[in-house]
This record gives sequence, structure tokens and C-alpha cells, in this order.
Amino acid sequence: MLKSKIKVIALLLVLSSVLALSGCSDNFEAKWESFWEKRQDTTTTEGISESRTPIPVEATEIVNYFNGLIANVKTINPGFNWESTRDVSDAQSSNKLLKAAVPTVKNYMLKSEKKEQTFGEPLTDFFQLAGNPVLSTDVLSATCEQIEDTYEILITFKDEAVQNTAAITSRYFELESKAEVLAEFQKAKDYLIVSDYDEFFTGSTIKCVVNRLDDRILNVTYTKSAKITTQVTGAGELTEIGEVDLSFVLKNDITYKDFVYDDPETTTQAEKINTLIQN
Repeated sequence: MLKSKIKVIALLLVLSSVLALSGCSDNFEAKWESFWEKRQDTTTTEGISESRTPIPVEATEIVNYFNGLIANVKTINPGFNWESTRDVSDAQSSNKLLKAAVPTVKNYMLKSEKKEQTFGEPLTDFFQLAGNPVLSTDVLSATCEQIEDTYEILITFKDEAVQNTAAITSRYFELESKAEVLAEFQKAKDYLIVSDYDEFFTGSTIKCVVNRLDDRILNVTYTKSAKITTQVTGAGELTEIGEVDLSFVLKNDITYKDFVYDDPETTTQAEKINTLIQN
């Protein structure tokens, strides 16, 4: 009986608070629905771990948050795995035979590299981590999405103003000389001969996954994207095509992953001490 009375009193108190909010007007029903929705919103968040930093919303906030994450990496000098991969897509040509041959030819040109960085070593050999913070004025858009215990950040850079320039791109990506790129084309010389090209940097991005509980980067990929336009001369099996136009998108992904933020040697010593204590 007592419990029933308590429930009734509690309900009356809730109703009276809503009546006070509504001013006893004809909007009572709307006020009640609003009150109940807010109550449900607070209960559905139970059990979700709190982020160390509230999720940034505006583009400038996201860029500043990302810069802070990279600054923290520079302070710690963590260990990580580094990988560079390339890809060619969206090949276009007025010659159908050349367009069809691009997937085969690109296998001769594209290369991948891998490195392993040891905890505590300087970051001087890793351009993005050792380089410039992202400027909001260079950013076309920035988004941050919460997925379980992570934030997923996507920063998209503005296109360069004109082709064959890299005022923005050079701040965040290592640029290869034209000679180096032409040397890559040389690997496909049995099929194509390229003597010059134009490039237009467009669609370059940074994708970063962050542990939102401790604000540490789990992985980050810098994608340098350029549209290449050129005239190619067929060779070998493609001699018959003569000189034709060719354009494609060349992307270079630089990925940092498998971060080690704690000194492995210190961690091992702590484990040994704990083992001795337990024994």
C-alpha cells in the first residue's frame, strides 16, 4: 500500500511540474510529449562511456582537435607502422584500346612501401607527423562522427587554384619531382611512352580514427590525389594506337597505424614487478 501511494505521489509531482511548465494552457499535451522525449534521451545514453573531449562539430573545431592529436603524437614519439600505397583510377582516353589497357599497365607503375617506427625515435623521417598543423583556410570540409568508442574524422582539402601548382598540397604531402614521376612511367615503357604531363591536385584528404576515451590516434591516412593529363605514345603491343590523350586520377595513401604510446621497456619492467609481488 505504501509503495502504491509513493508511486501516485511521484506521478502527481511529475504532472504538476509539467503543468507549471505549460502554464495550464492548451499546449499541455505538446509540453508533456516534449518532457517525455527529453526524459527518454537522458536514459538512452546510460552505459555509454564518456569521451575525454566532447565531439567537435564545426569545421574549425574539428581541425583544431585534429591538430591537438598530432601535437600529442609529436610529444610522445610513439611507435607505429607506416605504409605508402598508390592507385590509379578513373582512366579516360579517346582510344578504347588504351583505356582498356590501363589496369594492366598500372601494375608496372605502382609501388608500395612499408616502414616500422620504434617507440621513442624522432619523427623527422615522417613528413606528416613532423610537419605543419592543418590550416582551416586550406580546408574545404571537415566532419567528425562518433562510432562506438571512436571518433572518425575526415578532412578534405581545397583544390589547388590552377594545375601544376601545390600551394596547399605541399604543406601536408611530400611532392615528387616531375623527373621522379616520369621515371614511374618508364616502368611501363614496353606499352607506353610518356615525355611530359600536367597535374591538378584535387580531392586530397586526411582520415583519422581516434580513441575518444583517451584522445589517442588509432590510425590516420593522408591521401594525396591528383588528376594527371598527358599524351602517350603506344609501344610494343600498343604501337598501333599512335599518340593519344590519357587522363587518370593518381592517389598516394600514407597510412600510420598500430600506434604504441607506452614505452615497451617500461611496461615490461612493470609487469615483472607485478609478477614478483604476486608470487
